[in-house]
Amino acid sequence: FDTLLSLLGPEIVGPEKAITFEKCLDPRELQRGPIAQSVYYEALEQSFPAVELIGAFNALRKQFSALRSYTLTPIDTFDASILGMIRYPIGPEHSDNRPILALSNLSERSLTASIPFTQLQTKLGVSRFTLIEKLRLEGDHSQRAEVSGSGYGFDPGTPARLDIALRPYSAILFEICWID
Repeated sequence: FDTLLSLLGPEIVGPEKAITFEKCLDPRELQRGPIAQSVYYEALEQSFPAVELIGAFNALRKQFSALRSYTLTPIDTFDASILGMIRYPIGPEHSDNRPILALSNLSERSLTASIPFTQLQTKLGVSRFTLIEKLRLEGDHSQRAEVSGSGYGFDPGTPARLDIALRPYSAILFEICWID
């Protein structure tokens, strides 16, 4: 936010302006950008599963209020090319929904998100939890992706770090479940 304010000035950035602090935290705004019509059609020709991807993500948005929420916390992944965040459910009426851990590799290289387990414990307020994969997008460049509907459980126990490998231009959404 401060960087945008210094670059673009207070005429554009600030309360009740085109760019607000809240928009700087909204992943939809962070990832949004123009795409040429020719690029879109090229992606479709390369079997980019646009309809399947949007359908799978919309189904998850209906199931998890955390994906409709603006309440999120950034996660330090120890790599500037990996975007990591926890999104929290909307209000107490959605308390049965769990938070979502989202990781995206925004580079053309395979990378590993290395998250200190204590960071997750602190941000979640629990000592033990399981990660269940809900959506995986993978591609060898930014216009290709595959939807993986299969999920698996992952119980990190008590390691010093949680390391998750991410292929180029990939993203993973995990449901976070508490362990009693």
